[in-house]
Amino acid sequence: MKFSGYYWSVLVSVFLALFGAKDSLAQTKIIDLRDPAFASLGAPLFAKNCAVGYCHGSEGAAGQGPRLRGRHWNSTTLFEVIRDGIPNTTMPGWSGVLNQEGIWSITAYIIGLGTGTFEPASGKLEMGERIAAKELSSKAKRGRALFFDLTNEKRCALCHRIRSRGSTIGPELTSTTSTKSVDELHRDITDPSATIARGFEQTIVLVADGEQVSGIKKDSNEERIQLYDTAALPSPLRTFYRNQIRGVSGSSVSSMPTSYGEMYSPSELADIIAFIKSGE
Repeated sequence: MKFSGYYWSVLVSVFLALFGAKDSLAQTKIIDLRDPAFASLGAPLFAKNCAVGYCHGSEGAAGQGPRLRGRHWNSTTLFEVIRDGIPNTTMPGWSGVLNQEGIWSITAYIIGLGTGTFEPASGKLEMGERIAAKELSSKAKRGRALFFDLTNEKRCALCHRIRSRGSTIGPELTSTTSTKSVDELHRDITDPSATIARGFEQTIVLVADGEQVSGIKKDSNEERIQLYDTAALPSPLRTFYRNQIRGVSGSSVSSMPTSYGEMYSPSELADIIAFIKSGE
């Protein structure tokens, strides 16, 4: 039996509709993060898994982990942090413990403890594999290339890390996707001394031989001080023993270079910020 070109195209279309759409449509479900009943499912999961002595406090209060109550969250970003965890911190990923609906219910519960602002604004989204497999926008892809650009001796990844890529000399940026706005990130890049993350203030060590070294302190005890010498990039980790040190002081000036506003064009800065906001 012969088929015309028209019938072949029809058969191919039907095949794609039946089988090609399977991955994108199967096992999806519309959930409403604004639904109090759905958010209430997350309360006992949060209490059991998150509000423990060495993590977050009861009902989102501060514990050993940060305070969650009263903050603004991006729904998808918060879901991904709970699902994947934050590398090089004590925040684990829960994908191996809770199913996707359980993680979304905790997400809804935490958002309810905060400002109650939902993204998307309706609070409704489709739960399924398509949510888990987020594709970077073209802007974020360009920003990722700039962030890790090996030809740039001042590339962001020399000091910062997103997910498991980059360095931990400066603040880890994965969590900033939900805690900082675009304007705040732009200010952090172009005017780094305006706000310095806690624990990353500049430390100045005056050595006995007259050398003055400034950078970000990694460790300090009764015997020695370790700091990243940010005068050089990549910044080496240097150790100074107490008997070598004449004095130690702090500074309100950030160790981060101030030249990024000139080094990158406005569109490149927007691309880098888009990548940081993506959390990927």
